Amino acid sequence: MKNSIFIIVLLLVHMATFAQEGVNFEDLTFDEALAKAKAENKFVFVDCYTSWCGPCKYMAQAVFPQKSMGDFFNPRFVSVKFDMERGEGKELNEKFGVKAYPTFLILRPDGTLQHKIVGGIGMIEMFIEKVERGLNEKTSLDYLDKKYEKGKLNKKELVRYQIALLDANEEMKSGKVLEELNVELNDEDKLQKEFWPILKKEVYGSEGFKFVLDHLDVLYKNVGKEQIDSYLMDNFFRAIDGVLNAATRTSGETLKQVQEELARVDITNEEVLWYAIELNQACLANDLDQLISIAEDVRDNDNNKVWFVMRAFMAIEQKVSKVDLKRMIRLENRYLELVSGDGREQVAGFFQKLKRDLLDGVNFQNLSYEDALKEASRQGRMLFVYCRINSCPPCDGMENDILKKEDIKKCLEDNYVCVKYDMKVGEGLVLAKKWNMEFYPVCLLVNPDGGIRHRIEGLVDPEFFLEQVKEGLNDK
Repeated sequence: MKNSIFIIVLLLVHMATFAQEGVNFEDLTFDEALAKAKAENKFVFVDCYTSWCGPCKYMAQAVFPQKSMGDFFNPRFVSVKFDMERGEGKELNEKFGVKAYPTFLILRPDGTLQHKIVGGIGMIEMFIEKVERGLNEKTSLDYLDKKYEKGKLNKKELVRYQIALLDANEEMKSGKVLEELNVELNDEDKLQKEFWPILKKEVYGSEGFKFVLDHLDVLYKNVGKEQIDSYLMDNFFRAIDGVLNAATRTSGETLKQVQEELARVDITNEEVLWYAIELNQACLANDLDQLISIAEDVRDNDNNKVWFVMRAFMAIEQKVSKVDLKRMIRLENRYLELVSGDGREQVAGFFQKLKRDLLDGVNFQNLSYEDALKEASRQGRMLFVYCRINSCPPCDGMENDILKKEDIKKCLEDNYVCVKYDMKVGEGLVLAKKWNMEFYPVCLLVNPDGGIRHRIEGLVDPEFFLEQVKEGLNDK
């Protein structure tokens, strides 16, 4: 009897756990979803996606399966999804004017639109916040749309409307409403919590950003230090990072301005901003010794130090000597120990690129042909296969005069998984027969499925070779 009870308890726990997993997207037609929503007194949540949309896949694979999403959505919605380019999705696409993907619709049981959210969002809390606005009639897009058309929105409702328009990616209407708000709101209004969603759209260097800096004490009190500090950190980061862009690299004025402004404020964790400034100053001054010295001092990844160093390295890598490259590459094992999870693959990839920069000529990977195809498929790239034999002057000319040219090397390594084989040895003998090769060198551009897209035979002019390699990337 005890065993039976134990088994029943396990089954109930398993069923409860299963029920609490992710958003329950049901296989229903649109009309069936409306009918079920009406019977269960729920709204309908529609995920409008396409098969080629990356953010759509991210939402489906990483966001909707989360338990917290299921806990929120399943009691409130009948959830369905439609491919907007197939079947019933085409009709819905036209009916609701879907222009970007993913788009998420919140519909009443009678099929009318209450709210629209455009774009994928990785932060679950932020996405749920947007959906909650859509569930509340007085903050929903449809309600505010209709009231705006009648000219009956007060200042607070205009703010809600502007936020709803941003949720729906209605940029033209949003800009128009923002212009009206800038006329309607006075300085006292802008300092109130309910108007912060408007003020926080101001970017670094704007009059609005300066207004925030000049009224921090009041905003800390009315809005909260955590939100204000988050806004300041985001904007300072963008400003610091921006100085490494080509358009602003000639001047350190922005960094000086950020330093002056940071000295006026007391932001939580602001030391990470000062660290980023120190790295960027070294980059602007082309002080490689200072930059590498800072990198060598990293002993932990507190405040994402590793990522800041890698970002700085990427900004100056074209100016680094081979001696400095070797110093940078020596940091690989230590940095790999300081990060975990997917971060290790990113760090390894970064240092792999530095190692390629150290090489003369193309970095050919030591892979069998089958493994090379798998790697190309994994990376979403094509395969570049260099076929040569020993005692072949044209083959030596290809390696010394063509494949060592920087523009060719960069194009191949940025776009292809590169391998080379001696066609008179081992696997090369099999491949030479398979591809019917009689003279060398031969370069093949191969799809991940093994289909040959392009074949370049013999020693050719470097410009022609590069042109052929680039043409191989064009599906047409």
